[in-house]
Amino acid sequence: MVATKRTAESLRAARFIKKHKKLITNPKEDGVSNCIIRVPVTMYVSLAPMYLQNPLQGIMKQHLNPMIMKYNNNIGGVVMGYEDLTIMDADPNDGGEKIGKLIKVTPDTPFSFMWCKVKLYVWQPQVGDVLEGNIFIQSASHIGLLIHDSFNASIKKNNIPYDWTFIQDEQQEDVNEDSRDDNDSSKPKNRKTGSLGHWADSYGNQIDGKLKFSVRNIYTTGRVVSVEGTLLESEESNSEAEKLPVVSNKKIVFDEEVEEENRESHKDLVLSEVKEDNGSSIVYEANSSSSDSDDSDESD
Repeated sequence: MVATKRTAESLRAARFIKKHKKLITNPKEDGVSNCIIRVPVTMYVSLAPMYLQNPLQGIMKQHLNPMIMKYNNNIGGVVMGYEDLTIMDADPNDGGEKIGKLIKVTPDTPFSFMWCKVKLYVWQPQVGDVLEGNIFIQSASHIGLLIHDSFNASIKKNNIPYDWTFIQDEQQEDVNEDSRDDNDSSKPKNRKTGSLGHWADSYGNQIDGKLKFSVRNIYTTGRVVSVEGTLLESEESNSEAEKLPVVSNKKIVFDEEVEEENRESHKDLVLSEVKEDNGSSIVYEANSSSSDSDDSDESD
């Protein structure tokens, strides 16, 4: 059974929302973005014969429960829960003009079909949001975090402030020393593996526990979502090359060169003689010296 096609107006609205939703960030509460939103959706679903006595339970088990904690591309986020599930009496795309049946049953299939509406709780982070996660791993290349104990986030080295320092854990060095003595039966085998180390800020304070960061990118692989974060401010996020002044590759022309070029380009230009109202020629200052010298020559 094929669901009714969406109207042209609804398709245009969906494209508009998908295009512009990245320009809008979620509201903040106590400095952290609230990325859990409630999205009302309408679905055309099938129902197995075993759930005809309780269709709401069938819709939840067959369609809604498998969506929990998975990324949904149509919604643009991870479905975390739902509420207010109801079965509709008609196709919502008909605009109330046609009255449909509560559940449609056809002789060619044992499954029934119906329209239902439900409110989904979706975790939908946007680029630019401020999130908070628990640090669970630190290395010289990145910091790994866990958001809501469920979603992975990573902050790469180039998105960590330049004045932060990674300090190698001393226990790691002890592990390396113990690994050389594996063949020595006189030494105990129960050694600690230790962590890779930890980051320290510009004041020398150890970075641990919860950490706030800004969302830089969001990656979705199948139904799994991961977040790439940054600890840099917008003006600090640019690389050193981007901070360099822009220099034009055009040739620098000095005033003397401009004057010489103008003189060469206008040497063949002939100007008509300009006279005053009484018929006498106008003498410019530039030509006054030459006219004076001509008069002096005639007098001689």
